[in-house]
Amino acid sequence: ALVSQTACSPVAAKLSDAGILVVVMSLEPTRIAMDVSSCHKRALLVMYEVLTLGLDISVDEWSLAGHSAGATMALVLASKMAPGIGKLIMCGIARDSFGVSPNFKTSPTQVLIMNGSEDPFVQGKTKEQWQEFQNLLPPVKEEKDAKAAKGGSEYVTIEGGNHSGFAHYGPQTYPRPDGVRKITMEEQQDAFVQKTVEFLFATSAEQGKKKD
Repeated sequence: ALVSQTACSPVAAKLSDAGILVVVMSLEPTRIAMDVSSCHKRALLVMYEVLTLGLDISVDEWSLAGHSAGATMALVLASKMAPGIGKLIMCGIARDSFGVSPNFKTSPTQVLIMNGSEDPFVQGKTKEQWQEFQNLLPPVKEEKDAKAAKGGSEYVTIEGGNHSGFAHYGPQTYPRPDGVRKITMEEQQDAFVQKTVEFLFATSAEQGKKKD
């Protein structure tokens, strides 16, 4: 919240270099990801523009990603736009940020939850709050049985990373001070990019192996 979308530019550029089309949605002028209807319309408009502006771009699969309150919004939008969203990435999150998240447990969407080990927004949650949040999501991949939905969740901790290190946010002081990173910002973002690329391309890689 209250962060310019340009803070995500360095990470977006690295993902783009890996062959991923990245569009960072603007939330100006409020910079607050809490208006579900507005965010939903903006996301649909972005998808429409990508496909109709004559940019010679083909999209194999749409994915959504978000950080902090933006991660909650990404979860809400993924539920509203299903089955059009194949993958969902949420960072710096351990609970529903503003009480609107749907039950996503039976969704076919693949979900990646990535947090820093020094993130006070994650560390400050009780075991019960964390479990309540996990119960909204598809089961962990290894725990799924044959009757479960195709969706699955994966939880990753970036050791030494904090809350604001997923982008160039500057010092995090609201609504509480951020934790102190034990790795550099570049190291945290490189870890995020590497895992994100692996996650987004995983299905294509597995399909390629089956064809071989």
